[in-house]
Amino acid sequence: MIGLFFENLLNFGFDARILKNVKIAAIGSSTANRLKDYGILSDIKPEFETSLGLFELLKDKIKNKKILLLRSDIADKGLEEKFKSTGAKVKRCVLYKNVIPKNIPELDLSIFDEIMFTSPSTVRNFYKIYKSIPSKIKVKCIGEVTYKEAKKYGFV
Repeated sequence: MIGLFFENLLNFGFDARILKNVKIAAIGSSTANRLKDYGILSDIKPEFETSLGLFELLKDKIKNKKILLLRSDIADKGLEEKFKSTGAKVKRCVLYKNVIPKNIPELDLSIFDEIMFTSPSTVRNFYKIYKSIPSKIKVKCIGEVTYKEAKKYGFV
């Protein structure tokens, strides 16, 4: 997603310098590290790496501020609503649609030691394709929301 954002900046004739007066928040370490790939250091990253953690960190600082919220088409609307409840003016920008690619290879899951889910949609999509995980495979999840989704499908 971050790559798409910077690609679009270039398509419109801009580069990262346009962000010089903008505060950048990352919801977690993965996003913060990806921003670094583009030479951007996040100004804000919550210790509790969830949308709720980000909201708690920002809620007293964003009244009447303008916030650009970069999302997928299926992102939870909770963070946006929480930001708006403080009086912030939120512009949601859908950068990509979350779809299952047509060319997913058939995998013999038994050769893996571990599966890591990075978002709730990866859990749902995995279930649609593979239905279950062999019992000897460890399952890890990035974030509480992803963990809850994996639990819902019986993966953890």
